[in-house]
Amino acid sequence: MGFYKEYSRSEIREVIQRVKGREDPLILWVKEPEVKEGSLGVFPASFNPPTLAHLRLIEEAKRGFSLQGIALLLDTRPMDKEIVGAPLEERVLMLLGLFGKRRDISIGICNEGLFVGKLKALRALTPEAKVRFIMGYDTLVRLFDPHYYQDMGKALRELFEGADLLVGLRGKVTRDEVRVFLSLPEVRPYAERIHLFDLPPSLKGISSTQVREKVKRGESILQLVPPSVEEFIREKGLYKEEG
Repeated sequence: MGFYKEYSRSEIREVIQRVKGREDPLILWVKEPEVKEGSLGVFPASFNPPTLAHLRLIEEAKRGFSLQGIALLLDTRPMDKEIVGAPLEERVLMLLGLFGKRRDISIGICNEGLFVGKLKALRALTPEAKVRFIMGYDTLVRLFDPHYYQDMGKALRELFEGADLLVGLRGKVTRDEVRVFLSLPEVRPYAERIHLFDLPPSLKGISSTQVREKVKRGESILQLVPPSVEEFIREKGLYKEEG
């Protein structure tokens, strides 16, 4: 769809529906990546809404691991979350408001919840790129949960053959707890492909859920989200009626 232009909700909604209508792993870009080779950070998240913690994950990963570009992916089929809160097109608009003018950041819609499926879809689009998935520690733990797989061993082998992970430590997790997790039998074979980085203490506890709950209670979210996101949420009346 080109580098960047203003898209209407109906145009974004059309892209989302095209992705939802496919059974094979697929990514369609709302804002295409300029990086087609070299090191590409890929950050799948709900962005419901984008928070200051999301932004810091992006910047710390880019700076700490010399990424040439970052692709933000919104899932139409999240693994363990219903589509609640803001509609997907509103989340895309919030991301475009934040990153529409940044040439190093692309935005895509994906129909695959599993990381190995995302990797297959990415390989079809950027076969020369070195894929490095960006995630928080909570997502890393879920990645090794057999509940999500028919064959976890096969899926993980395929994933780590083609990508490595950049994991931001958030929440109350300690380095000692992380070392214990990385030593688990199912994790240990891939530990060298898992790279850790810290977030500032003030951002570790920020989550989209926390933002939505504060909006519902009528409390300020100015310390949790970028100003443009706060303004968008307020103007569109998002999250006030969330159950």
